[in-house]
Amino acid sequence: MSYCPIMVDIKGKRCVVIGGGEVALRRAEMLVEHGAQVEIISPELCPELNRLAASGAVLSMLREYKPSDLHGAFVVVAATDN
Repeated sequence: MSYCPIMVDIKGKRCVVIGGGEVALRRAEMLVEHGAQVEIISPELCPELNRLAASGAVLSMLREYKPSDLHGAFVVVAATDN
């Protein structure tokens, strides 16, 4: 697999993470660290993501992803592998 590093300013931008496992956690933490407004969409969240949501650092929606969730998102991360 060939990777393409991308540098973008996400501060204050709406970023959506689809998934609730460890990979989603790492991506959400990185987005929060860089000032994004992060939304997590998944029927279930790992304990660490639950804590992140409870702290108010991210918004969580405990449900299946819908295509309309992407409207207005600056960045979307699909992290559904665990």
